[in-house]
Amino acid sequence: MSSAAVLTVEALVHELEAADRFSGVVGVKQGDHELLLDAFGWERTHYATATRLSAALDQFDIGIVLLDSDTRAEFINRAFRDYFSLPDEKADSRPPFIALMYHGRDTGAYELPEEELSAFIARHTEMMRSGDSTPINIDLADGQVLRFSCTALPDGGRMLSYTPVTDLVRHSDDPCNADYCQSRRRGIAAA
Repeated sequence: MSSAAVLTVEALVHELEAADRFSGVVGVKQGDHELLLDAFGWERTHYATATRLSAALDQFDIGIVLLDSDTRAEFINRAFRDYFSLPDEKADSRPPFIALMYHGRDTGAYELPEEELSAFIARHTEMMRSGDSTPINIDLADGQVLRFSCTALPDGGRMLSYTPVTDLVRHSDDPCNADYCQSRRRGIAAA
């Protein structure tokens, strides 16, 4: 909800409170007036909670995208926007998931040969549509690695998470570290 909508709700609540004093003149019954005030109070409280939750999710380094049941983005946090160089105007326009994938392709975000991009996008889109929660690693062109995971929501929407795992993946990629990792596992198992 935009700040203009909040002002509209606040202005409406103010008008309703004023109408309480003149309920006979405007024809609002006292019971109806109380129900409207309760409904607007509930909406204001939930809007404040959603605003705080949005601000909190923007503090994480995990990219979060909430999709509605039509796979349009309802929320895209700051980390996702940063990982994929997604402008705020585009993120706030409720883009469909496929548009987010094409944006990543068009900006060269993925570390994939061009001939593999279409298959990658198709596979990623199918995973999202089916609600497949199998995590997959996505290599970005800037050297970062994100672990993608999809969670199907009860309303048919999806929560997508993009967790940075670069340090874990790159450390295990180095064959020189294989002996070290195995010795750590043996040491932990023996303890």
